[in-house]
Amino acid sequence: MPQAKKKSISAIPEGNQIAHRLSESFFILTILLAVYLIACLGSYDPTDPGPFNTVASDRVSNLGRILGAWLANFFLFLTGYLAYLVPVILVFIGWLVYDRAGKPLEKAGPLEWLARLTGLLLFTLSATGLAHLHTLPAAGTMPAGGGGVIGLQVAMPLMQVTGLLGSTLFLLAMVLVGLTLFAGISWFRVMDLTGKYTLAALAWLGKSATDLRDWVAGRLDKAKRV
Repeated sequence: MPQAKKKSISAIPEGNQIAHRLSESFFILTILLAVYLIACLGSYDPTDPGPFNTVASDRVSNLGRILGAWLANFFLFLTGYLAYLVPVILVFIGWLVYDRAGKPLEKAGPLEWLARLTGLLLFTLSATGLAHLHTLPAAGTMPAGGGGVIGLQVAMPLMQVTGLLGSTLFLLAMVLVGLTLFAGISWFRVMDLTGKYTLAALAWLGKSATDLRDWVAGRLDKAKRV
């Protein structure tokens, strides 16, 4: 097995080996950055200094210190609660680069990356709009509401045209479209898997209930005999 692995690695062209190493390094870097962002966002304090914080003390309580406080204030001000998904999106982008490295151009061409970028943009705009419509953070906890400035700019004009129900349905549809383009999620496949595992769970529950009933009946029969 080790000889087969060495042979397969050595069979990769030199250019593809370099691309693979660079993409692997980029993937590791995104993981480390995601961990740092999680720490920064998790320890966010409204009184810390930031680019959009006009009232701030000299004391910094953020785990990422000055840079962490600025990053947390920046992402929360722009995207609201969606900022907590930024580390996940960052790791997913790193995995995409790692997964596509060394593949032929027709399998990982500019058109695919354009579609993914468009999906990410649609998801960001629609998710922040939904967060602005349906979240109400406590006063002083978020720099610019649950959806940030982006959510405010998306939701308010849409509310004036379509109302709350229409805005919610439209933005939810855009979230699904954005996830399909960005992450390659097939919602028909999701529905098939959901139905499959739901039926399997119901069958397991029915079998468990039958087994339990038989076990109880057996214990009662045994008790009567005794």
